Amino acid sequence: MTDDAEDGFAPAFFPGEIIGDCVLQKAHRIRDERQEVWFAFDRKRNAPAVLKFIRDDHRNAAMAPALAEFLAHSQCRSLIRVLGTGNAGLFFVAELEYAPGGSLSARLKREGKLTFAQTVHVMREVLCALRELHRNGIVHRDVKSGNIWLTEKGEVKLGDFGIARMEGFPETGPDVFGTPSAMSPEQTLDTTKADARTDFFSLSSMVYELLSGRSRFPHAGLKETGKLIRESRPEGLMRDLQPFSTMDFVRLLGWMAEPEPGNRPPDADVILDELDSLRLPDRPLLQPETPEKENTAE
Repeated sequence: MTDDAEDGFAPAFFPGEIIGDCVLQKAHRIRDERQEVWFAFDRKRNAPAVLKFIRDDHRNAAMAPALAEFLAHSQCRSLIRVLGTGNAGLFFVAELEYAPGGSLSARLKREGKLTFAQTVHVMREVLCALRELHRNGIVHRDVKSGNIWLTEKGEVKLGDFGIARMEGFPETGPDVFGTPSAMSPEQTLDTTKADARTDFFSLSSMVYELLSGRSRFPHAGLKETGKLIRESRPEGLMRDLQPFSTMDFVRLLGWMAEPEPGNRPPDADVILDELDSLRLPDRPLLQPETPEKENTAE
């Protein structure tokens, strides 16, 4: 998180610039010249916010308004809300709710891992978010702890839809993009073909991290990590997680981590029903004692 441009890209905006009701404060992420995320202060609401800018030549430019409209009206408690939208020159702008509790990945860095009951809670909340997305023709394609945000009350929110796919907005493929360590086997070959079951595989990898305190797959390049993901088998995940979990829960994760999409659960409701049947402990995350200094639900 920095004020400076990333990867040599100069920001199109500057601290102090007024965009609608918001005053820009600090650049959070500038992925390229077509997409920027800024911390801001909403003068009308008298509260911090996050602004996401997408230029009209970005690959998701056509989809961005429709996705923002969905997030603005969704009643799902586990999805980051869009508070408003507008335009700034060549950029579409979405104002997102601010997450004072920071990211789940930042919390893991501080605490190492979550308890079993906390992990069950996070998994359930993310599944509720995915159920809402999938029912509305949206695939997240980047489920990971870095895209899970916590409110001041410790509520769990799924955010960052930078590589999401939305029904009605066709993509040109084959193409591979995303976070290598969070990908499913099929996503490492062609992300444009990934469907809802990709999100379940990624969620199983995230739960692995929450329970064990380490990433299931290395944070390395696509070629190396992709090969390991395609060669992975659920038995390895199940073996590694036995010390941290119950066998029934481990089997459920193994089902989600099947290499072939057709062998995974068909939808989020099936997984949620299975979780309910297991009657596992479920403990919400309390507000961390030292929240992340800078955070956003981008």
